[in-house]
Amino acid sequence: MVKNQRSSASSATRKKHAKKAAIAAGEVIENPPVPKQKKPKGKEKARLKAEPKKKVYIPPLRPRAIQPDPLDTLGITYSISSELLVVLRKLGKKDIVTKIRALEELQSDWIIKAKEANDSQLLEDIITVLPVWLHHIPGLFLHYSRRIRLLSGGLHTLLLALPGIKAQLFNLIRNFEEERQETVIGSWCLLTHDIEAQVSLTALPSWEGNFGPGVDPGTEGALLIRETAPALISFIRQTIFDPLGVYSAVNPTQPSVDTKPVKKGVKPQPRVQGPPETPPADEEPEAERKGRVRAGGLGSVKYILGINLLRLGASSREAIEEILSSSLLWTSLSCGEQPPSDDSECFGYEQPLVRRAAWSLLFSVLLERRGELDAFLSTLSVSILRSAWVERDVVVRTNMWQPLLKFITEYPQCWELDAHFRKDADGSESESETVSDPGLLPSVAYKDFLRFLELGCRGSPRQGYPVLVIVLSTIPHSVSLPCSNATTITSLSSESPLEDLFTSLWSAIDSRAFGMTDKAQTFSAFAHAFVDCLLLFSKRLRSSVHNIVSSLVGSNPETDRVDSEYPSGTVLHDFIRKQTTRFVDEIFQGRLQLDPPAATKPLSEVVIKLGEVDKDLSKTAWDCISDSYIRLLQATSQSIGARHLSYLKDLQSSAAGVLFEGSVKSLIHQTFNIVIGAISKDFDTLPENQTEYIKAGSSLKALLDVWGKDGLEDPESSIVRLRIPLGFNYPHRFHVQLLRTFMEERLPQVVRCGPPVVSTYLRLLSEQPANVYWHQALNVIVSFTAAEALGWLDKFNDTNVPRYLQPSQDFEGFVKEMITTVLEDGTSHLKQALSLLERSSTYWLVTKNFLQSLFRSLSESFVPVVQEILRIPSAPWAQIERHLTFFESILFRYLDDESLWNVYQSLMPEVFLLGSLTNEGDEDSSSISLICLNIWSRFLAWSPENLLVVVKPTLRARLQFHVESVLSRSRPITVFEATSRLSGVMSLGIMDLMPSREQIDSMLSVFPIEPADASISLRSPLLPLSGLEGQPLVAEENYDLDGYSSYARIISLLLDAFLGDRIVAKAHPWALRHFLALSIYAEEVVDLPNSSSEVFDAKTVSSSALQQLIHKVRRVTTYVLSNVGDGQAWHQKVTAECVSAGMQHDLCEIANFVTNLLRADPSNDNPRDARILHTILQHTLSHTSKEEGDLWMGVCRKIETKAPFASMAVALSVAGSGSEPSRLDRYRNELAANAMGVRPTKINTEGLWIFRRLVVTAPDPDSDTVFIPQTRAVNLVKACQQWVASDEDIEEEVESQMTVLFFHLAPILQHVPGSHWDFIFDVVENNLENFAVEEPSTIVTLARSLQTILKIIDLATTNRALRANWERRKDKVFTLVRDIATTESSVQSGPLSTCHELLLTVAQNLPQSLIEIDTLGKVRRLFRVTFLQATHLLKDKSVEVQKMAYQFLGRSAKKRTEYIVIETGASAPDSDSIKPELPSELIAFLQQSIGEEDPDAPPTFGHLLGWMSVFDLFVDASLKVKIAYINHLRDLEMITSHFLPAAFRMFDLYSGTTNAPKLDVWGIDEYYVSYYEEENPLSVVLLCAHLYYRALQTVPTLVRLWISECKDRKLSAAVTSYTSKYFSSVLIDAELERVTTTRLSDEKMEVKVIPVHREVNTTYTIDENEIKMSLKIPADWPLHVIEVRGIKKVGVKEDRWKSWISGVRQVVLTQVGLIIGVPQRFHISCILQGNVRDGLELFKKNVSAHFENQTECAICYSLISATDGNLPNKPCQTCKNSFHASCLYEWFKSSHSSSCPLCRSNIIR
Repeated sequence: MVKNQRSSASSATRKKHAKKAAIAAGEVIENPPVPKQKKPKGKEKARLKAEPKKKVYIPPLRPRAIQPDPLDTLGITYSISSELLVVLRKLGKKDIVTKIRALEELQSDWIIKAKEANDSQLLEDIITVLPVWLHHIPGLFLHYSRRIRLLSGGLHTLLLALPGIKAQLFNLIRNFEEERQETVIGSWCLLTHDIEAQVSLTALPSWEGNFGPGVDPGTEGALLIRETAPALISFIRQTIFDPLGVYSAVNPTQPSVDTKPVKKGVKPQPRVQGPPETPPADEEPEAERKGRVRAGGLGSVKYILGINLLRLGASSREAIEEILSSSLLWTSLSCGEQPPSDDSECFGYEQPLVRRAAWSLLFSVLLERRGELDAFLSTLSVSILRSAWVERDVVVRTNMWQPLLKFITEYPQCWELDAHFRKDADGSESESETVSDPGLLPSVAYKDFLRFLELGCRGSPRQGYPVLVIVLSTIPHSVSLPCSNATTITSLSSESPLEDLFTSLWSAIDSRAFGMTDKAQTFSAFAHAFVDCLLLFSKRLRSSVHNIVSSLVGSNPETDRVDSEYPSGTVLHDFIRKQTTRFVDEIFQGRLQLDPPAATKPLSEVVIKLGEVDKDLSKTAWDCISDSYIRLLQATSQSIGARHLSYLKDLQSSAAGVLFEGSVKSLIHQTFNIVIGAISKDFDTLPENQTEYIKAGSSLKALLDVWGKDGLEDPESSIVRLRIPLGFNYPHRFHVQLLRTFMEERLPQVVRCGPPVVSTYLRLLSEQPANVYWHQALNVIVSFTAAEALGWLDKFNDTNVPRYLQPSQDFEGFVKEMITTVLEDGTSHLKQALSLLERSSTYWLVTKNFLQSLFRSLSESFVPVVQEILRIPSAPWAQIERHLTFFESILFRYLDDESLWNVYQSLMPEVFLLGSLTNEGDEDSSSISLICLNIWSRFLAWSPENLLVVVKPTLRARLQFHVESVLSRSRPITVFEATSRLSGVMSLGIMDLMPSREQIDSMLSVFPIEPADASISLRSPLLPLSGLEGQPLVAEENYDLDGYSSYARIISLLLDAFLGDRIVAKAHPWALRHFLALSIYAEEVVDLPNSSSEVFDAKTVSSSALQQLIHKVRRVTTYVLSNVGDGQAWHQKVTAECVSAGMQHDLCEIANFVTNLLRADPSNDNPRDARILHTILQHTLSHTSKEEGDLWMGVCRKIETKAPFASMAVALSVAGSGSEPSRLDRYRNELAANAMGVRPTKINTEGLWIFRRLVVTAPDPDSDTVFIPQTRAVNLVKACQQWVASDEDIEEEVESQMTVLFFHLAPILQHVPGSHWDFIFDVVENNLENFAVEEPSTIVTLARSLQTILKIIDLATTNRALRANWERRKDKVFTLVRDIATTESSVQSGPLSTCHELLLTVAQNLPQSLIEIDTLGKVRRLFRVTFLQATHLLKDKSVEVQKMAYQFLGRSAKKRTEYIVIETGASAPDSDSIKPELPSELIAFLQQSIGEEDPDAPPTFGHLLGWMSVFDLFVDASLKVKIAYINHLRDLEMITSHFLPAAFRMFDLYSGTTNAPKLDVWGIDEYYVSYYEEENPLSVVLLCAHLYYRALQTVPTLVRLWISECKDRKLSAAVTSYTSKYFSSVLIDAELERVTTTRLSDEKMEVKVIPVHREVNTTYTIDENEIKMSLKIPADWPLHVIEVRGIKKVGVKEDRWKSWISGVRQVVLTQVGLIIGVPQRFHISCILQGNVRDGLELFKKNVSAHFENQTECAICYSLISATDGNLPNKPCQTCKNSFHASCLYEWFKSSHSSSCPLCRSNIIR
């Protein structure tokens, strides 16, 4: 070969020949020289550059013919079952699911069954179909579906395990042609090396068991693999170099067959190629398929290398060597788009699985074929080194290290080969002929390696740094220390390559390349790697000559010399100093994040191992460490911590054998001076009153922590040791004295440094000096504020306090003051104080005696505070909580100390009551309650029994106090319920909390025995009128928060307890007297809300609470008296006992109680006890016989003189029982007879009592019992007439009782004519005339008179004679009744409500003459009076009165409406003679707000009835009147400001729709007032819902106005949602029903209603042309208006069409469009709501009127043009016919003239 002429052979070929020649000559050549290749120059070089790059050609696979299915070709179809045939057919389908099911069925139904059942027939079938299975194997094993590969691999393994199958299968494979053998064996091998581990493991047993390395060479599998090895290797080669070709070969595309028949004689047309078939959505992408197949091929090569190639033959070995020597194969290692060795395709690009398989293959090659790599070592070196350092995948990098390290350690020349490698201009690889070639390029691999270091090992520092020194050690000696005549790898890029190496290493720290996880391990690996590298190059450089060192690390002309002090030379020391300083600075400054022990270990290694190399180098390194440490302390002098000091500590211990003792002493001395000096400076610059010296404290504590621990652990080897009393250890006396003096002289500042410093120092001292120092520190703390002291002591308590510390007595006073301040001022340091007292009570702060005295004093001051809290409605909860928290911490320490039991005796009952009675539901009281109950439960659990005995009496007394006292803030029932928490401690029943029976009786005796108002007499005939007026009661001012007196509290609690325990109620019947008395007083307050009472505070007590109390009394009374009085014996014993002088019978508790009432002291006979007795006897005598009634009448006659009220109570009870005993009848006749003998002078005394007794003995008016005989009745009336005619003044009560007698006598006298009826009417009229609402007694007389009138009216309907008398007198009576009914009064009472109800009942019978008045003025005045009185009656508290008032108001409203409509219709439009407005009296009533807290506010039911009357006024009113009413409501803002807010408040919509009532099941469009139930709260809600429905129906525009003006978006949304859900649907259904029932459709117009969509569609047909319009009702209608849309128009101009749609829209919105002559003052926003029906009628009218007079076009004979949809609008001036413009155009066009089609005259003139 001519010199400098380029060889035609490749570099690998040249190396191979050179090696063979050397071996033949017997020479050993480590690095054989490579001849220099002459580089092209000039034109030759330009020509080469211009030539295109030559790509490596990979011949594609020859298209294989599609193998037919053996099912068809071998006739297997006829030899197997149909089920198996179906399964095998499914295997050939393309659908994945079908294939999977086929594999599953084949495995479960045939393979597994054949294996388990050993069925010969199944085995024969399986053997028969083996060709079919082998036909499908390649496609299944290489399928992209993981599931298919997994199933097919498992099925194949099971198949080979069947007996006889393996031999048959192998024979079939042998008989295959080479191509089929290649695909079957190759796909089988690829499946065993699948990228999916589970798939590979499933198929591996079938392959390894037959073809593995351990298989006997004589087996069938070994023979088969030897025979098919060339085909297998060929297939593997193709999978690596052309994976897509292999995949296409085993999965050929099925040819499409055109099944369309060709006609005979017709030339077949070429088939048009359609668009390419779209691959399935789940099919894998092409790149993933290439990677999967190629990775399997690389794994297969690994398998081939693992077996003995000698078994496979020479051709197989050569084929494998050809694959391994291919540069394309090793592009699988690279992750770049371009491979490092050439410009061909890079197999590893974006294929991490391929790269993993390639590195695994490389490792196998290094193990199995190490001696055969020389031929392609250069290519392999370039591929490996240039791929390893740029690898991006972490998993690939993990698999890379083992083969990489093995390769570079076994072939270190790879670095030089890479450095000499270059790509030619044509893209082929070559090597430089000589190293000194000036065109030599730098080492790419080394640059990548430096970049790898800069990036922190590319994310794998824990794997990369430990092997870094191994990698550097493999770089040849010529690279790190080059020869003088050679150009090094590193020197090509920099003047100081070693500096570049360490710069790259430090770049990872500078750029923060490390991740956030496992930082400690990462930085530790880096530190050790740095140390190893530093030591490696130090050893290398020290053994090198000076000039080489200088060239490698860089030289300085001024210092480039060999110093006598450093044998290694200044350059090497500078290198060590620079790198060590950088390393130490990185550690100390925290960038190299290592703990002191982890950091000092590599530092000590530097010093120690450099000392093994050269002590001078070790000293240089130590000086760097020492200087950096001093700089660190000086830079952080203000915040020196234990971390900084620990560096020196750990360095001293780890490098003790190497470091110089003098240097250590100097460094420690400097450290102490710097730290103490910095702390002193900090103390001097900070103010004395600063709370904490944080920086100084941390430095001082760090000094104590670091240098004090070792001294205590090992005194002999400790740093220093103080005097024994001080117990301190330090290395030198100077340091000891310095620190001790500093701690004592700077004690105030040391204390402010914080508790940790003081605690640390105290632990280093012995007991005596520690206590002295501690007491001095406490004296300093005294100067602190309470908050500061608590904070300091609490932090000190958290430290490890020495157990030998003792408290200071002088400090206890400060502690007490501090605790008191914290409890009173409410600071946030309470928990700290409690923590101190709880955890330090045995030492260092306070003594036990001090805590006891503190507990006693605070308890004595706390009890009065709690007692006051239990009496007032508000309490300082925060202060109480602080005290309770304090007691909870120390309360249980002294339970055994009897000297403190008196404290517990007063404290614990109050704690229990505070926890049980103060839970009001709010956060503060609930928290207090929980704390108190927790304290109480712990007290019960831990206290001794004797202490509980002391506490119990006090607790019971306190409970009784809170039951009785009106000063208690708790209800009695709450107190009683609190006793349930004492069930395990003490048994307290209800009677244990009650006063004695005698005390309760004495409390009742002081209360009034007569009602506070005379009108109460209407409630019972036992109550007299006389003696009641003019006796005002002075109510007791002692009431609790609910308005109960002490007596009411006791009895109400007893009542609640009896309801809960009826056995106790039966055992104490005496309590009935008090229950009934309490009920009487409660009824009086309910009837007279403005009266005064000594039992209840009428201003405070709730009416509903009183009603509930009355109901409870009735329940208890009914239960206690149930089954009492059954049997005659009981009545005989009781009556006999009542009339006897002493106790003669053994009676039950109820009988004794009744007897005691009847035998009471006559001086105690009073109406109250008589009412109580009547209530009891009413229950006991409800089912008595006549004989028993006679016995009780005997008692009545017996006590008549001495106890008249009790006697009347008995008589009233017997008369009410209905038994009608003979004694009762005789007693009535005697009373009537005695009445006739009373002289007029005694009528007010004796006569009054006779009347009272007659009234109470009167029978039930509805019964058939005759009161007295008719003659006696006539005589009795005549006697009354004589008394009235006398000159004596008759008292009002006599007249009142006389009126009651007339009520009972009227049925008897109805058939008896005479003057007695005139007398009765005179008395009644006199009573009506004398009525005055301010006089309560007249209310009773009025009620009795009205009852008599009603009785007479009733009797007159069936009695002609009485009717005649009544007709003569009724006008005057009705006039008086009307006048009384129209009398306004502000008095509110129950009796007056009864009178109102009777008045309205009588008013139902008012004659028409008293209502209809002709004159306008009288009509207006009558209506004003009527509405004024009716609205006044709506304010009545009686629901029945309100109902009747509404009925009366409804009739009046109807007449008023009729009158207003007539007057407005008859008057002129501009006349002001009548103004249609709502009644002002009703408006004024409705303008009042509803509220229970306001006593003057109208009741809710009455208020809603008022609104019902307003909406009733719209019924049957004319449109003009309705508009006027709406304007009136709008001007006064009645709907928007009064009605809607009240309604939405009742619906609870202000808080959203969550709590709003559900109205789904209720019909809101109707409401019957008579069915209203006051007890049911839902009734008023339903009434309000009905009113809101009527508002939406009557005045929707006003409701819509409120919605538009509402600023609360949440409320507006809630109202809209609630309305659309419950109201709009009803209104919409009604509107659509109205449209449906109206006959709007005819032959031209069709109306279609779609209820589901709330839509009405209208279609008007003209000449088969449709005009369409749609009306869409919104879901929340009428809150939003109806949408009107014009869908289709024909024959109508745009402006007219818009006018029609606008008119319909206006009509459905309002009715103004249908009104003619409506004044302008009626604004559109207040007009009534229109409806859909009216809009449809308007639309129909407009359309029909538009087309009514239109004529058809004479050309098309249609009204609407079929072309443009217009009407005939082109007239002929001659014949006056009209034509469509489009029709004329067609006519002109066809006739070629412009003449008229009819008259032939010229149209266009």
